[in-house]
Amino acid sequence: GLFYKKFTDVPFTGDITDKTAQGTFRNGKRDGPWFEYWNNGQLSYEGTYKDGIQEGPWVRYLPDGSEKIVEY
Repeated sequence: GLFYKKFTDVPFTGDITDKTAQGTFRNGKRDGPWFEYWNNGQLSYEGTYKDGIQEGPWVRYLPDGSEKIVEY
């Protein structure tokens, strides 16, 4: 489960922001606040990773954003 810089074997460190996800990688692992989005742009999940592992509560949203479910 490591993420690497494109076309290398070097683990990726840095921020990503695209249509489906926003967050930070450190040494190839998700680390820090993380947001994922439905294809319609609505927030799908939000939570925190520490060293590649989900940490604390995560909030999941329905595709229309009308309801949220907290997961531990």
